Amino acid sequence: MPTKKINLYQFLKFFHCCFHNFLHYLGKNVAGNTYEITEETDLSSTSLRAILDFGLLDMQLQYLAPTDDSITIIYSSSDMTVIDISNAKNQYKMGDLISFNLQYMGALHLLNSDYIEKIVE
Repeated sequence: MPTKKINLYQFLKFFHCCFHNFLHYLGKNVAGNTYEITEETDLSSTSLRAILDFGLLDMQLQYLAPTDDSITIIYSSSDMTVIDISNAKNQYKMGDLISFNLQYMGALHLLNSDYIEKIVE
């Protein structure tokens, strides 16, 4: 089987160009937000994050506020929400419940959502 010789310099230059463009512009998420990573972006910090089992199909984030002021909502996709619990007052673990204050429009959204089960007793 014939082999093709590749110039290592050209390969690295091509790889660097593609990888740099990928890191620089990551595209849009489902919420329509665009994220960019530039030379000034600090990627050295660490945080403790939790994934919650609700997303934009369930609730719009502007109508929610965690009751624990030390929690920050980071991101939400269609079916999950990511929060930063690095500075949380409580030591959260898997399965714990996290409370949110809900604005009126948020309650209206929940009551009209096809993705939320409603039980009337």
